[in-house]
Amino acid sequence: MKFFGVIVACLSTSACASLGSRSLIDSPQLTLTLERAECMIECPVYTLKVFPDRDVLFSGTRWDHTQGEDVHSISEEQHKQILVSLRNASFEKLKDRYISAEDGCSEVWTDHPSLIITISDGSKQKRVEFNYGCQCGSTAEDAERISVLGQEIDSILNSERWIGSPPAGSQFPPRARSADSCRIRPMIGFTLRPPLENAAS
Repeated sequence: MKFFGVIVACLSTSACASLGSRSLIDSPQLTLTLERAECMIECPVYTLKVFPDRDVLFSGTRWDHTQGEDVHSISEEQHKQILVSLRNASFEKLKDRYISAEDGCSEVWTDHPSLIITISDGSKQKRVEFNYGCQCGSTAEDAERISVLGQEIDSILNSERWIGSPPAGSQFPPRARSADSCRIRPMIGFTLRPPLENAAS
């Protein structure tokens, strides 16, 4: 009975939260950071930080119209959309990095940009680093989810207000190779028929 009483008491207090595995995404103190890193071609380099009060701090270092830093506020609905995107991507279940063969990439292409997304509540943190050169392998479906998540966050926050429109010929925002395309094996070589024998004259 004593044990039962402790459980009942716990259910009536905020202490119960510590007994469950509460998602970091549900934290009212959640801070999200999106970083887009350099590549060898034309691509923007910037960081977006979304604070619990829904203020957004932009800091751009390459291919941005805003020099230095800028602060913008988003609506409660936009903030909810970001949380939905994080959940749809199963963000907390992703691995911490998708960069090399050791991470499950069957192909690693050089000179591709990187995307880093971090969520934190001050006591816990989940950080995912993804390089767009990480192709196929066991990471293919995760790569798609990370790529889509980055695009959705940029769209919700309207990143173009700071970085402007992409230059002609650029591929921004970048996209990961789809899992379906990874399943298609390219044809390597041709099947040749045996040579016809010369007809007797």
